[in-house]
Amino acid sequence: MKKAIVLAAGEGTRMKSNTPKVLHRVLGVSMLRNVIDELRKTDIEEIIVIVGHQKDDVIDEIKDLESIKYEVQPIGKDYPYGTGYAVAQGVDYIEDEDEVLILCGDTPLLRGSTLKEFINSNSNLKASVLTASVENNTGYGRIIKDEDGFVLKIVEEKDANEEEKKIQEINSGVYTFNGKALKDNLKRLNTNNSQGELYLTDIVDLINKDGEKVGSFQIEDNEEILGVNSRIQLLQCENILKN
Repeated sequence: MKKAIVLAAGEGTRMKSNTPKVLHRVLGVSMLRNVIDELRKTDIEEIIVIVGHQKDDVIDEIKDLESIKYEVQPIGKDYPYGTGYAVAQGVDYIEDEDEVLILCGDTPLLRGSTLKEFINSNSNLKASVLTASVENNTGYGRIIKDEDGFVLKIVEEKDANEEEKKIQEINSGVYTFNGKALKDNLKRLNTNNSQGELYLTDIVDLINKDGEKVGSFQIEDNEEILGVNSRIQLLQCENILKN
């Protein structure tokens, strides 16, 4: 079965608002609902939404939609942080044979057609990464590839050396995984990085160490991967959609 995990637990403190980040609206539609609407244009059969900050409000926003599961991500100083930890909250819904798409609920410009093409592009591999080639790569994880074009690892900017920082192919934060590979490798993650977080991106390296290949799919329209972390970025996304 094809399933999606949507990360929607963040506080979004840079939005300077009491409204959960994913519930901020673009052209009158919440970012989370926009993402789910686009997912419904793909072959995804079940959607798992990871909620946390003001979870009741987030669930209320999409409670009328079918085939949605929810899982709560504990938040606070007693719990680890990072995308790996967030995704791990949804693994009880994942079977070994599933194909799992992972994305964030604050990317309102992603098109269902792009996601569908990405899902089908490397379905024979244990994992695949949606990438983009950008001139301004500041803040993004860099895609490290082998000579055959397979992804060896993703290096977060704060952990990248000077040569790695020059790489213009970047991580969009959207992935596909084989269900078993995802579940097995989430258990192997550690916090040995500059942020002290559980990075989902580390699974790429782990899969390679197991002798498997990780594919990639480079997006044509870089604007699709724009995420929202501030009111300025929210306005930017709204202007793009207006145009």
